[in-house]
Amino acid sequence: MNIFLTRNHFVFEEALELALLDIETGVNQTALVGTVDECIVPLAYHRQQLRIEENTPLGEGTHWWLIGKENAISTPPLAEIIGIKIFNQWSTLDQYLESLFSSFAYMPVYIACGAGLSSAAFETLSNKSECIKADNYSARSGYYESMAGHILSGIINDHSAFPNNTLFLHIDQNRSGNFSCIALKRP
Repeated sequence: MNIFLTRNHFVFEEALELALLDIETGVNQTALVGTVDECIVPLAYHRQQLRIEENTPLGEGTHWWLIGKENAISTPPLAEIIGIKIFNQWSTLDQYLESLFSSFAYMPVYIACGAGLSSAAFETLSNKSECIKADNYSARSGYYESMAGHILSGIINDHSAFPNNTLFLHIDQNRSGNFSCIALKRP
């Protein structure tokens, strides 16, 4: 089965969420989740289409994840997806984060912030706990809609910086004020 999505917000998050739903409900055992972002020239037009500032550095990327229960049998997974959630208010995101921090209190937590997250929200996340390491990871790359795939792929593949038994969160905010949170743990 193939599903193609086109979106302006939370591209990677939504694709991952749909695939995970199919796996959890037994529709599929595995799913290949991928995104492709290419710039349109002229770049000024591309920025206008994305509704971002005219001086925002741009990037392109493609990210592919093979997920599912069947894969874990033959090969240990790089990470386990704990949850993918979209919130329309900071307070509900904050409650979800508190429940994650409580459930995984024995693990260090690493939060990677998406390009849409405000500096105030980043500061709030950075000050939540000593065990939490927050990073505005996306500020170091050019902007594209499916950056969550790039950020999380980089984090879960960097075994030297992020040991096993670590909880990873990617938190972002779209232009409509909604928040996304992807929670992964490295087994």
